[in-house]
Amino acid sequence: MSFKPGMIADTIVKKDGTNQLVGLANVSLPDVERAAEEIKGLGIAAYEEVLPIINSAMTTTLSWIEMNPGMYLAGALNTALIISAAIAGTESSTHINAYKKLVATVKGKFKKKAGGELGAASKNNRDDEIATTYYKLEIDGQVIHEIDTLNGICICNGEDLYAELAKNLQ
Repeated sequence: MSFKPGMIADTIVKKDGTNQLVGLANVSLPDVERAAEEIKGLGIAAYEEVLPIINSAMTTTLSWIEMNPGMYLAGALNTALIISAAIAGTESSTHINAYKKLVATVKGKFKKKAGGELGAASKNNRDDEIATTYYKLEIDGQVIHEIDTLNGICICNGEDLYAELAKNLQ
């Protein structure tokens, strides 16, 4: 059997460690981007060296769908959120609707808490930004990425990128 993904059916945001719903949001998850440095010198052509375990700063953006007091209480400065999404799709062998569970854990500090806009018969969509120091992405329980910039954890596409470094530092 093979799952053919369609679209995200729904997304919710909760405080980590609680069952408290913070709100409904569209979420821009952090980019997993490596730091790079241009290398050049006598006798070699310039090239860019990509550092395998040093990540660029990460940002998570929450675009709130509704006004909800919980989204203001998500954290004044520090925050830890669990973002759950249901990926709707079709099981190819049976052609029956199916779902996969996506869970993103985000920890960090709020960089921006937007005020949003008010107007008659309008939504109050507002974007909050989190300077992300911990990011974990799981699909159906399988860890895709886990990056903890403060504790030396860097798992990308299921591979522990710190393992080789740690082995060479012993």
